[in-house]
Amino acid sequence: MRVLGPLVGVFLVVDLAFLAANASKIGHGAWFPLVVAVLAFTIMTTWKKGRQILAEKIYDNNPSMEDLIAQLAAHPPARVPGKAVFLAGRASAAPPALLHNLRHNHVLHQENAILTIITEDVPRVARDEKVEVRRIDDSFACVTARYGYVEEPNVPYILALAREKGLAFQLDEVVFFLGRERIMPDRRPLMSTWREALFAVLSLNAMGATRHFRIPAEQVVELGTQVEI
Repeated sequence: MRVLGPLVGVFLVVDLAFLAANASKIGHGAWFPLVVAVLAFTIMTTWKKGRQILAEKIYDNNPSMEDLIAQLAAHPPARVPGKAVFLAGRASAAPPALLHNLRHNHVLHQENAILTIITEDVPRVARDEKVEVRRIDDSFACVTARYGYVEEPNVPYILALAREKGLAFQLDEVVFFLGRERIMPDRRPLMSTWREALFAVLSLNAMGATRHFRIPAEQVVELGTQVEI
């Protein structure tokens, strides 16, 4: 840590000298890559901030899976045969798609899995560390899949690894429930108005979870909701 300070100073002096030597080129076309860099930085930070706010809006008031199961035991819904997988952004809270399905359809499949996919700060995750299965009760299991930042998540492959750990879910017998959010302006926005509008456009044009996670489209049920940010 003591060496880090002087090193930062050395690199800062070099960078400032390089900037000063090339400052005269800004007015002769060098402004263009600077503008592109600012735009790219703005888009990425807006997306990251918007996704954080969206996750807080969606999950902060959701019960944990343990609390939800206790509620279901007190007020059992109708049960239908089959197996369902609910994608969740957080492993600590019940996914919105599950809550919407219970609220509007008043049914629950006989076997259910809550799937959370986490991107780790490493390029790749070893095969034997990629999937973890935790059984909550006879009806629910939590599946956590970990991928590196250069890997592409693949839900069929995740289910194949989960079967090796005791989750008997065949791909062709599963219904996937996904949440889809529609961004709406809030009277008290948590971002500036222009960034809120930019995030709404980015969300509208973002790749859908079905395609991103390589889920068979004919086995997907999407449950939408409006979220104010």
